[in-house]
Amino acid sequence: MGIAVRIASADAHARRELAEQLALAGYACAGEKEEAGAVVNDLPEALVVAGQVLQKPVRLSVLLAHIKSLTEDRALSKGWVFSPAKRQLMQAKNAAVLPLTEKEVALLSALLAAPSKACTRASLLEQVWGYGDDISTHTLETHMHRLRAKLKDTSLRIDTAPQGYVLVV
Repeated sequence: MGIAVRIASADAHARRELAEQLALAGYACAGEKEEAGAVVNDLPEALVVAGQVLQKPVRLSVLLAHIKSLTEDRALSKGWVFSPAKRQLMQAKNAAVLPLTEKEVALLSALLAAPSKACTRASLLEQVWGYGDDISTHTLETHMHRLRAKLKDTSLRIDTAPQGYVLVV
């Protein structure tokens, strides 16, 4: 899975410089297009990395650490490993592999970023889909239902809390 970085800045020079810095750090960058400077969620100066908005200014070291954390495998309970880069959950013990969609990876990443805390519906809609507070949709519930079905034979579960969703590892 590639990590998409979208730079919300009208400054083509700044976009080009960041692309060069990311390339120097070993990350492939897509070709630059003029629409890459479009405003994302009405934030005129922000970076959107894999659906997560980072307010500028952002230090390059912080951005690179954030990208690395999104791609590293993460050990979970009972031998399960979450691999966002491969879009899968794996268990070495019985060679089980559960393929995940891009949105399921984004949901799990968001839930894992807040261990034992509820992620609100609004925050998940913003992080994963880029939706604002005024949107009316059932896409989150649909994706959660599918993700819960995939997790039923693992040691992981997603609980519904009054404040939102909690990943129980």
